[in-house]
Amino acid sequence: SKPTSHPSSLPSVIPSVSPTLNPTDSPTAELPEGGILVNSIIDSDGSYEPFGCNSWSRKWASVDGSLQKFHCDRTDLYDVPAGQVFSPPYVQATIAKKVRVYAGDANANVSPIDVTLEGRVNPEAPWESIGSGDLEFNNNFERNVNSNAVFIESTYESGDVNYTYAEVDFPSNNAVYSDYKVTFSATRKYEESRLQFAEVEIPGMLLPPPPTPPPSLSPSVSPSKVPSASPTLNPTDSPTAELPEGGTLVNSIIDSDGSYESFGCNSWSRAHASVDGTLEKVSCDRTDLYDVPAGQVFSPPYVQATIAKKVRVYAGDAGTGLDPIHVTLKGRINPEAPWESIGSGDLEYSNNNARNVRSNAVFIESTYESGDVNYTYAEVGFPSNDAVYSDYEVSFSATRNYNSNRLQFAEVEIPGLLLPPPPTPPPTLSPSVSPTVPPTAQPTHPPTPSPTAAVPDNAQAVNTVLYPGSVESFGCSRTVRAGAAIAPTTEKYMCDHLDMPQQDGMWMWVDSMIISPAHEKLSVAKDLRLYTHNNCENCDCVDYLLEGRVDASSAWEEIGSGNFPWKDQAVCRNTRGITINSTFESGDSDRCYDSVGFPSHSTPYLDYKYTCRRTRGNHRYHQVGRIELAGYILE
Repeated sequence: SKPTSHPSSLPSVIPSVSPTLNPTDSPTAELPEGGILVNSIIDSDGSYEPFGCNSWSRKWASVDGSLQKFHCDRTDLYDVPAGQVFSPPYVQATIAKKVRVYAGDANANVSPIDVTLEGRVNPEAPWESIGSGDLEFNNNFERNVNSNAVFIESTYESGDVNYTYAEVDFPSNNAVYSDYKVTFSATRKYEESRLQFAEVEIPGMLLPPPPTPPPSLSPSVSPSKVPSASPTLNPTDSPTAELPEGGTLVNSIIDSDGSYESFGCNSWSRAHASVDGTLEKVSCDRTDLYDVPAGQVFSPPYVQATIAKKVRVYAGDAGTGLDPIHVTLKGRINPEAPWESIGSGDLEYSNNNARNVRSNAVFIESTYESGDVNYTYAEVGFPSNDAVYSDYEVSFSATRNYNSNRLQFAEVEIPGLLLPPPPTPPPTLSPSVSPTVPPTAQPTHPPTPSPTAAVPDNAQAVNTVLYPGSVESFGCSRTVRAGAAIAPTTEKYMCDHLDMPQQDGMWMWVDSMIISPAHEKLSVAKDLRLYTHNNCENCDCVDYLLEGRVDASSAWEEIGSGNFPWKDQAVCRNTRGITINSTFESGDSDRCYDSVGFPSHSTPYLDYKYTCRRTRGNHRYHQVGRIELAGYILE
């Protein structure tokens, strides 16, 4: 096939089979070192606000990674541009290099025919033009099926050639932005009242975070049960319940990975903002519903045993009359179980009710012991609660101003205990007949009597030989944030095995990722480190296989395999998105991680293949905060 006229500045080992649909004569801009080229710099973790439509359906479908379609009603708005503004949940420095639009299932007349891309560094900054172009769809304009179970498998270099899409390149762009505005000026049929498409991707580069993040006010990797020096805002005379051993105390047992269904309102805005970790606000329209409790039901994507000890509510930016003043917390063990009361109390806010700034770029730094004292919040404690639940209902009975037609707040946290999975996982279906090597407290995988291998003279010791680089995943029904698997933060990589086979209620699968370092030099692996993500212990990998190859045409060769030492242990969790500061000698001691070493290994490889053969709970999801492979890069 004809190659693209604008190759990546960090090219993959194997060139893309599919050429760019809209090549341009513009010169290719030099990209900065240290970034990761990804299939899309926007995703469903952020916001995706439509404009230019009378109404819309499934606005989230434009970034859900599937062929579920987005629908915009443009009746009598034929000359009004329509589209969406995409903003991450935090300021993420990125460079856009292309825009891809996947066709919907309806006739070709409802498809957009051109696209304009703009960027801005934050929500307060002005929009700046990146580029525009005509959308010329491949596959003879064949329609894509409308389905949220058909996932798009694309890369930076190419869209998914199994489906119909169009692409416009911006090879000369090297401007750094965080938010993006995608605008369509017209549909193929001018007087069409509908605009439809399945997905928008913005292939580009994720830039690394600043080298040294601001220090946490109260950093604690594994908070102890020692009571906080700062009492809760609503102390109680109830005795403190004894908590079970082995759990992890966290700042909140709910987060944005789960669902957050709202109730008691005529309409909601930014329901996701209640658990996004920022000061972006949630708004509920309560017109004529003054005596109707309003709130949200929080459910994780899997049953996660937890114990709630408090509720925290951070104030919004509007007047105090809109603040909730009373909260009730209920729990249930699963969606079929009845709700059970945990407790309730008045919300008495700190900082003399000062308002918090509204921003999805201002992050809350809290711990189990204390909310973020830089911002205004209220807290109700439930010290005597020791009941185990998975889902939670947070309900507000009234606002400070009884007649207020709006309820607003910035964030809800439920500080509590994440309980570990069962101590002994189900046995494998086909246990090995051969005995294993006697276990050690910190085994080397694979075990060997060989002494430590000599280090070449031209070797550079690094904390990871993998980053920066490209990540290609296999064995997943859906992959979320593939690049996060090797990026230098605890942002979460997720592999979803929804469509994989099950047996006796367990997911029977393995998943892999091929990592091609951008330095394109041979390296020697010495220490494999896995950093935990923020919640599901059952989603941690406990059985791995690490392989290497010297070039793209060579066979994979095993470096090591076996169990991580944390297999049968309760493991602390990392907050998402925190910078990791590690060295060749050691992982980041302020973060939660496990490692296996390869002291006798000395064979250099170019690419690496990491396979997770089992998670702790044979879970539907495989999740990880970061993979590091400490070693030597050969000069």
